[in-house]
Amino acid sequence: YFLSAVLFLMIFVGKAQNAPVNRGLESLTPEFIQAQLEFLSSDWLEGREAGERGGYMAGDYIRSLFKMSGTKPFGDPDVFTPNRYQKLLGAKENHFTSYFEPFFVTEIKPSTNHQLWIKYNDNDRTISYNCQTDFAVVPLETSISLNAPVVFVGYGLTDKSSGYDDFAGIQVKGKIIVRLAGFPGQHDTTSVAWQNFKKLDKSTLIEKKNELAQKLGAVAILEFDPSVLSKKLAANVPFRFNEAMYEGDSRPESFYDRRMVLPGMKKNQIPLISVSEKVFNEFLSPSGLSYAKFEGTAAQLKQNSFDLKKINAGFNLTANTRALQLRNVLGIIEGEKPDEFIVVGGHYDHLGKHNGFIWNGADDNGSGAIAVTSIAKAFNETGMKPKRSIIFACWDGEERGELGSSYFVDHFNKIGQVKAYLNFDMIGRNSGPDAPNNQVALLYSKSAEYLADLTREQLKQANINLNINYSPMENPAGGSDNTAFALKNVPMFWYHTGGHTDYHQASDHAELINWAKMTDIIKLSFLSVWKLSNE
Repeated sequence: YFLSAVLFLMIFVGKAQNAPVNRGLESLTPEFIQAQLEFLSSDWLEGREAGERGGYMAGDYIRSLFKMSGTKPFGDPDVFTPNRYQKLLGAKENHFTSYFEPFFVTEIKPSTNHQLWIKYNDNDRTISYNCQTDFAVVPLETSISLNAPVVFVGYGLTDKSSGYDDFAGIQVKGKIIVRLAGFPGQHDTTSVAWQNFKKLDKSTLIEKKNELAQKLGAVAILEFDPSVLSKKLAANVPFRFNEAMYEGDSRPESFYDRRMVLPGMKKNQIPLISVSEKVFNEFLSPSGLSYAKFEGTAAQLKQNSFDLKKINAGFNLTANTRALQLRNVLGIIEGEKPDEFIVVGGHYDHLGKHNGFIWNGADDNGSGAIAVTSIAKAFNETGMKPKRSIIFACWDGEERGELGSSYFVDHFNKIGQVKAYLNFDMIGRNSGPDAPNNQVALLYSKSAEYLADLTREQLKQANINLNINYSPMENPAGGSDNTAFALKNVPMFWYHTGGHTDYHQASDHAELINWAKMTDIIKLSFLSVWKLSNE
């Protein structure tokens, strides 16, 4: 009898402990998740572009979801100030914590109001060039006027392994550099240079070259890229635009025509001006060189950088900007240890509305935002206070460069007490028509293997039907809002179901979501966060 009583008590206690978790799990149904995402990715929200009407509507909707679930606000302090009529009715000023964390960005749009010229010092001759005919300018945050000496630096590349250095013996501080895009030997696979440079990371090459030029003190970059510039400058190509989302005689508006930066995000960025072959050859003509001649010698790893002593160059570049306010939506479930945190986040912005088409962004990243609101609801359903506090964050401005998450980590004064960050970005689709319906990747900090172990444990115990590809990352920065946390050394993990043909297309609709898989990912994530916040 005694042993039976002990066994009964153990079963009773075990069920009592599991009851809160089960209540949370039971709230995560496909219907509940679908109902939220169908509205968040509907046409009414106009693609949720950061800073636009649809983005603000989406933020208000997410705030309502947090509020309905009982998740407390964790945004900035706010105040309600009654007007004169409201005061007569007895309303008083009310200070409260908002669900919103507003932040300002600078939106940068293209401009054609630029001037570029070359001045010959020996005869006082000046040649002026036309924007969008002879040159194009990468949009700037501030307007700049400059007149400076010029130096030709080949490809503007330094490679210690081969001993190649376009800056050897050349002083570029305070000067405008003229360079070619790419690397030596890029058009000749039989050349010596190609064998040296073929393994270069082409995706980051221009960024690294720009950083090197700036580090050495150059004040501007004039670059010739024959494969790109003709497409930028030719006024008659194509004669008619015929694209998947647009057909017409004039160039269509695009999400990528503008960018956004946080204040101080890129300090002392030097101007980058793309020039035509005509302008490029004008710089080289005093030396007897041309683009074709130089490219041939560089392919044999022969450097030919030199000062253009007889030439100065100058420009007036005009910025086309405006200030915008974006908003993170933040909620919190306070824990017994109020100064230890787990952050659960995903961005809610997408590409917006252009040329009459709406980029609904059901998978990217309506799926991630709804995962955040759903897990918050599940935690509230347990009726239990976790040991650690859990911050639920829907970020704004991710599509413009992880702006919302970057702002948060830079302004949250307890970022050092964040124990883990769980990121959601695209968890609702299959990576292809032949991919298994239950396949998902788990990307996580290699230094925090316990995050993968925790996932394996919960996957087995809850008998969740997911086939997980575990992908540890040595440097878990890049790709999404995990970047901001990784740069602060916060262990992170990110469930991701992969790319697909509707990625960044107007066809990313809720009807294509794999609801069963998305629900299972959210359930597994809830269980993982439950463990992280309580053990």
